[in-house]
Amino acid sequence: MQNNPAPENFAEIIRTAGPLSRLRIAFHTGRYRKVAAMLVPGRVLDIGCGRPCESLPDQAFLRFLGRPGSVGLDLKRLEGPYEFRQGSVLALPFKDGELDNVTAMEILEHITEVREALKEIKRALRPGGVLVMTTPDNSPLWNLIWGVWSATVGRMWHHEHLVSYNAGQWRALLEEQFTVTEFRRHWRFDLVFRCVPR
Repeated sequence: MQNNPAPENFAEIIRTAGPLSRLRIAFHTGRYRKVAAMLVPGRVLDIGCGRPCESLPDQAFLRFLGRPGSVGLDLKRLEGPYEFRQGSVLALPFKDGELDNVTAMEILEHITEVREALKEIKRALRPGGVLVMTTPDNSPLWNLIWGVWSATVGRMWHHEHLVSYNAGQWRALLEEQFTVTEFRRHWRFDLVFRCVPR
């Protein structure tokens, strides 16, 4: 398995996609740009590295980033050009302080053990390492969008979100173990937190 691939040509993927797929790809790659700008130099672990939508491949963020030495983790077995480890955010297969960066995009709302997951991420990060986490905001706008989406095009995700917190609740959870150094919104309803271990 190659561990130093070139970044994917996402412009070509977008150009050849249909209108709805282009919108979905634009949403994900726009978020990828924000997340990538928050990382520190070094290795990246992307938790939940499976395809974010039908129009993009497994390890989409790692392909977009193109950073050598990075690794993806997912519950199910996946293929891709980057190193892959099968496992859970609740038991990361990494030594204490082994990782420079951890990304968890649209992952933590799918589990009930959020505190335990954050403790495990903190354990695996080196001092000065960075966690960049994204998640939907539990706001009226998001609830409307998600309700329509999960009842139509995104039926596969219906009932998949196990926790729903707003920006303040997510920040409070994160700040039990991390310092939030940057906060942004993506498309108004998606939250992006950059955190360093306390």
